[in-house]
Amino acid sequence: MKLQFLHSSLRIVLTSTVLLATATSAMGQSLPTQRVSEQEPNNRSTNQRITLKNTQQTSYTGSAGNNDVMDHVRFSISGSRNKAQRYTVALNASDRSGYRVIVYEDQNSNGIVERGERSIGTLQGGTSSREFDFIPRKSYILRVQNRSVRKQNYRVNFMPKNTPKLTLQVSILNGQAFSQFDPKLPRSNSYKPDFYVKVNSPIVSGKTAEQKNNDKPVFNKTFTGTKEGGRFLLNEIPIQISMWDADLGKDDQAYISPNGGRNLNIKYNPATGKISGPNGVLGKQGERIIVRGNSQKKRAGLVFMINHAVTYR
Repeated sequence: MKLQFLHSSLRIVLTSTVLLATATSAMGQSLPTQRVSEQEPNNRSTNQRITLKNTQQTSYTGSAGNNDVMDHVRFSISGSRNKAQRYTVALNASDRSGYRVIVYEDQNSNGIVERGERSIGTLQGGTSSREFDFIPRKSYILRVQNRSVRKQNYRVNFMPKNTPKLTLQVSILNGQAFSQFDPKLPRSNSYKPDFYVKVNSPIVSGKTAEQKNNDKPVFNKTFTGTKEGGRFLLNEIPIQISMWDADLGKDDQAYISPNGGRNLNIKYNPATGKISGPNGVLGKQGERIIVRGNSQKKRAGLVFMINHAVTYR
């Protein structure tokens, strides 16, 4: 790989999920929220369809009561067809006593509750929430009834009962020395640096193998770490990268940060895809990292990549 270092510039490759407005699920995890409003007419049937995802909570709002007794909406679940997904369905209204919320299987996917289509669960009599197991790609109908003489607003929340898991990958590709690290001794060819790289973060850490007597080392080492919990999706993740020259005594640390420091300290925000450093925002997702130190001595450059993925269980 040919190195082309940029003066005081840093670009990072990231794959990221886009997070919407955050809300708190029944598990205490913060998740993005999909907000959907009812579409009339929906008293007997509905053409409206929403897709629930286990990476977000869905909030469905409407009003019922008086002459508008029932509302219907059709929904399905994304994911693997053979794996059921558990959701908490919760009703919010100023007076739940007159409400009845029923979930049906829409067997022929026509948006109408027909004779023979079974109910898989009901909320009524002031009950605020219960859990349902939904099969991905099946069609369901949510029916909201309010037989009160007073029409009032309601909200039905679908909250996935999943734990998010973030997998972070830091790939150290190659580097280059821009100044002398070891003295050149007579009758010796071992004067070039013996570089290795360290990576440290709350999720992933590691050290590459030493590249002996090489001022243009190729590392091609990927470090992978995984952590569970929504906090890793909603907060900046600090990542420190350092490059060292192995010696018989004390190892020499190279200057690889564009701000003149030895350590390259960055923060990655999975919610926005932004990478920030000591001088502000350094890059965005989908870009390659090439970084060069800003020092008169022990100066080096580094090429690396960062990727992450989010899964739920």
